[in-house]
Amino acid sequence: PLLTTNSSLRMSQRTLLLLSILLLGLSIQSFASEQRVNPKFVVNKFGFDFWNLEKSQCRKISHKLASKFKTCVNQGNRKTRGGAFTQYKCQTRSNKQLLIYASRRICSKQYQSMYVESY
Repeated sequence: PLLTTNSSLRMSQRTLLLLSILLLGLSIQSFASEQRVNPKFVVNKFGFDFWNLEKSQCRKISHKLASKFKTCVNQGNRKTRGGAFTQYKCQTRSNKQLLIYASRRICSKQYQSMYVESY
């Protein structure tokens, strides 16, 4: 019985290690799939501050707001029952994080979905 317990423990540790490596690989892959974009690219698209859903709403991204972005990345295509869309994430110099979409309709649907999931 003692040998079986030690053997099981080693197997569990190995399994945990392999799962950790797999998760790390997936995380790296998701970061690698993000492509930096010029903040001017998101002008006239629609976004909201996803760290502050209570006080946020979808709004059109102006040239003035885009000039405050420190970084923007294209997070790739997202798929929903209604179709696929591209999601951008931009960070302002004051560290607000905005999710940005091509249309007000997509932005509103994503905002509503995140707002409901936050409760």
